[in-house]
Amino acid sequence: MLALMAEAVRRARAVGMPIGTLTLTQDSATRFRALAFDYMAVAADLSLVMQGAAATLRALRTQEGSGHVHTLSHGTHTDGAG
Repeated sequence: MLALMAEAVRRARAVGMPIGTLTLTQDSATRFRALAFDYMAVAADLSLVMQGAAATLRALRTQEGSGHVHTLSHGTHTDGAG
């Protein structure tokens, strides 16, 4: 796949056309930069929402990892109960 993308970059450069791509991870962004893409769209709306939701869920877990500090049935607890 990277070989095909490198070929696309080469062809675009040959005709003076900027070329870009979408990347979802830091690793792929590094690889695409090495291929000399002119620009990259980093992440997508859905992945940003999912990352934010995952971070929020991690913050709502107790320090012991035994559950959430907030549930619909028990409300918010700061002592790890619930």
